[in-house]
Amino acid sequence: MKIVLDVSAAFAVVTGAPSSGHFLPPIESAVQVFAPDLFYSEAANTAWKFHHIEEASLKEAVKLAEVLFNL
Repeated sequence: MKIVLDVSAAFAVVTGAPSSGHFLPPIESAVQVFAPDLFYSEAANTAWKFHHIEEASLKEAVKLAEVLFNL
C-alpha cells in the first residue's frame, strides 16, 4: 500500500496524540510513504507554533521538526 502523509497526521503520530492510533497502522504497513512538496515547510511551521503557542522550549521544537522530517 502507498500512502501520502499529511503533516497533521505526522504530528499526531510523533506527539502521541489520541488520534495517532488511526494514523500509525497505515504508516507502519505502507510499502511507500509519500509527502506533499510543502511537507517540510508545514512541518517547520508546526514546530514553530509548538514552540510559540504551546510554550515548548526551542530544543523541543527543533527535535519535533527533526522527527517530523525523518518520519
